[in-house]
Amino acid sequence: PEAALRAIDREWPERVDRAACDALSARGWHCRRGRAAHADESAMGPAVAGALAALRSPIFVLFLEALTGIAGLQPDPANFGGGQHVMLRNSSLPIHADFNLRHVRGSLLHRRVGAILFLNDKWDTARWGGALELWARDMRACEARIAPDRNRLVVFAGTDFTCAARPPLARGL
Repeated sequence: PEAALRAIDREWPERVDRAACDALSARGWHCRRGRAAHADESAMGPAVAGALAALRSPIFVLFLEALTGIAGLQPDPANFGGGQHVMLRNSSLPIHADFNLRHVRGSLLHRRVGAILFLNDKWDTARWGGALELWARDMRACEARIAPDRNRLVVFAGTDFTCAARPPLARGL
């Protein structure tokens, strides 16, 4: 809902650039390779933490199972590789394969599904560019470019060859 998005906006960093990374680091953010990330929900505002909790809720997990046909999905309570992410102005990520295996308390967990919820307000693709790109397994061609439109949820399979690059630039420019 738009009211929830506005509440998230109030908790999100106004502008993120390299100079802002020091202040963000003091609030639990990690800045590296052109992005700022924060996974500790106990240090997040209630709207952001609530949105993450909703994305891990049993009803949403059932939705993902129905959408993907994958039964038995389990959300990651530690947000490993997840949480809040902001791309710094004029930055991008190289083409890469996301991790898909993780050891947790002696068990090997497999990331089966990834989800990205874009929170950009009034994103101007013509002016700023920026898109989530999904590449072919051989990484020779971009198969899809997804604009970072506000409230757009992207769901994708997590495999050993899931490749993505160039998420949108920082929101709030």
